[in-house]
Amino acid sequence: MNRKKVMYWILLVLLVSIILFLYNAFNGNPISKHISKRVLENHLLTTYPDNEFRVKDGMYDFKFNEYIFPVVQIGSGEQYDFQVRGFLQPEVTGDGIRFASLDIPLMERLNKEAAEEIYFLLKNEIDSIRAVDVQLEVLQGSKEVKWHKDFPLEKPIYIHIVIDATNLSKEEVLNDTEEIQKILAREQYNYDSVTVNGNIIDDPKIIKDLENGYVKYSVSFEQQTKLKLKDVKELE
Repeated sequence: MNRKKVMYWILLVLLVSIILFLYNAFNGNPISKHISKRVLENHLLTTYPDNEFRVKDGMYDFKFNEYIFPVVQIGSGEQYDFQVRGFLQPEVTGDGIRFASLDIPLMERLNKEAAEEIYFLLKNEIDSIRAVDVQLEVLQGSKEVKWHKDFPLEKPIYIHIVIDATNLSKEEVLNDTEEIQKILAREQYNYDSVTVNGNIIDDPKIIKDLENGYVKYSVSFEQQTKLKLKDVKELE
């Protein structure tokens, strides 16, 4: 085989590889789609054992790198959308049945009440606290309508905290994060995870509408996490 033919085959293989790569990026592929569907079927079987479902042909959402499968509940005819993400070990990231059972207005109010409570608790002891957001889930029919830290939730809350790190070093961000973890433990908050963003706020280059500045440091922890300096990620 002469050199010209070798170059031809190399270019052909390269072109096919690029086409397959682009197709997979925007449309997924049959293998990952099949695996994702099986994972979803197992999820339905274990999560809703008393019901029967039919998983329809899904589509690939390239923006979020996930498959969206319409699922029909046999008997009622109700249809729900489920999201499955991941290639080698896909997992269900969106459960349409669960979402339909959530009390969204109540959740929004409780999120605000919980965030305000935690904000003032932390602000009293840590000067750098700038903002607190809370995400929680409450099912329809809940008898509890007012937030308290022993609220009977389906799963622990997620907390997002912004601290003013304009004049803080990486070590100081770690110290404040450790203090946040200690206070939440002392007050016995049941949370799944906490993300702390150390933002640069006092900067004349910041857009005026950007209320809490931009992220310089980020660190996440769970209740039993033993924080170390390497856990504080510095963003460029």
